[in-house]
Amino acid sequence: MNSLIVRFLAMALFATAVACNGDNETNRSTPTPAPTTVRGGEPTVAKTAMPIRESGKSPTTVHRWDSGLFHVIIWLRANSDVVAASYGGLYEGPSNFSPKPGGLALLEAGSATQRWRVETETQAFPAAFTSDVVVVGTGNGTVFAFDRTTGAERWRMSFDGIPYQVSSAGGVLVVADADPENWGPNGLVDKTRLGGRVWGVDPRTGAVLWKKIVGSFNAFIAADGGLVVASSSSPSVNGETTVFEAATGKELWRKTGESSSPPAIQGDLVVVPNAQMSALDARTGQQRWTVQPHNGGTFFFPAIVGDAVVASTNTGTIEVRDLDDGLETAYVELGKCGGGWFEFKGLPYGLPCGGLARLEHDSAGWKFVWVLIPQGSIDSAAPVGSQIALSTGIGSAPDQVLFIEP
Repeated sequence: MNSLIVRFLAMALFATAVACNGDNETNRSTPTPAPTTVRGGEPTVAKTAMPIRESGKSPTTVHRWDSGLFHVIIWLRANSDVVAASYGGLYEGPSNFSPKPGGLALLEAGSATQRWRVETETQAFPAAFTSDVVVVGTGNGTVFAFDRTTGAERWRMSFDGIPYQVSSAGGVLVVADADPENWGPNGLVDKTRLGGRVWGVDPRTGAVLWKKIVGSFNAFIAADGGLVVASSSSPSVNGETTVFEAATGKELWRKTGESSSPPAIQGDLVVVPNAQMSALDARTGQQRWTVQPHNGGTFFFPAIVGDAVVASTNTGTIEVRDLDDGLETAYVELGKCGGGWFEFKGLPYGLPCGGLARLEHDSAGWKFVWVLIPQGSIDSAAPVGSQIALSTGIGSAPDQVLFIEP
């Protein structure tokens, strides 16, 4: 698997950094945010350019975990009082297909103490939690379940794709895959090989409970409670979006339509990003609204926070949309870099341009606030309790996980 597919998978995973700036993974330099630019839009839609400002105080680094590794990507997921740090080595170039090792470490959020650590033959993607196990997919098509307390392997299963997304929903593990052989040194080489699959897996045994196909290339998933939304992207543009019950695999609806990155689901609303962003009723699939990007391009990584939808675009714009009607209420332009968004203490936080930012709102409107621009880009973030865990590295020092209070 080459650097291009690694880049694509990094984009596809929630809260990854530098998702749309076109830089190679090995270039993890300090981001240089561009100033905001006000541009015209449709006269019927009120749009406000958000001011950019630095945070009034520097975030406090509470704890730190050193991986002891250089030039790796560390993906973070949090649950209760622990953080799963899964990692894999960067690929040096499009002609290098040799797999590189990875692993998974379970960290205590209150102290950054490493409870246990396991190594995997190839890179490990973001993990998922149940009450008993931590589950992670790896680059050679294997999914592992490790005992949450001891790190002992409970079970493993193999796929012929890349199980790069694993989520826990409705008492079931939901696994989504990408096709490892769709890409070669010169780009797309096989448009026919099957990908875009989603499985329901018994977290106790690893047995497959049900299977779905939503496209021919990549499957993206998001879950809320017992519902899962699965979308796809594919070179033949034949993908679909569907919502189903995680426990049984029962489909509530299915529609033609692709997604550029994982969709968002919260309560009775599903938001699917692409060249346009659509909001659909989670139970019926009925369309509530559809919008196009403020400055063209494609939407990525939407997040539902309160009564707003926040999404990045590959043209460098971050947009805030009203949850009810999709009208744009504010935007900021950052010079062709974007990233994933998540909720922390009721506010949208994200990783645009490899830094940590948040959006604040008061009677004067929305503000874009730079919270932290580290020496090296932030790869991933996960809120845990009163802190945010961040993974970052600068190349000359081991990659780290920082626990900060912004």
